[in-house]
Amino acid sequence: LLLALTFITLTFLSCSNNDDDPDPTPDTSLYQGSWSGTYSGDFNGTFTMNVKDDGTFTVQFVGIPAGGSVGSGTVTETGTFNMTFLNGGMGTGAFNAETDIVIGDYLNPHPTEGGSGSFEGTKN
Repeated sequence: LLLALTFITLTFLSCSNNDDDPDPTPDTSLYQGSWSGTYSGDFNGTFTMNVKDDGTFTVQFVGIPAGGSVGSGTVTETGTFNMTFLNGGMGTGAFNAETDIVIGDYLNPHPTEGGSGSFEGTKN
């Protein structure tokens, strides 16, 4: 009986967390910081993005109507991202850590003040 209890105890103690976590937290530190630039298309203006250390970011497009100027999103380890705006608008794009350039497209679906276009900026 003592041998069986020892075996069971050792079995549980030898189990550990797997260091090869199949879903590790992505490293988005290359994109962390402040980015800014211009956008064009149906609307024209400037934008700013602030990327946090966890890969989330906030974005503000100055001059887009109908509440579409403020949004948020998440960047992946490879630099691609999706963002959504308060009015239901959306955008996609990519950060390039080697050139410190961000590019993408936006869409504001507002029925009377909607529009679309592209944006490009650099890391500050």
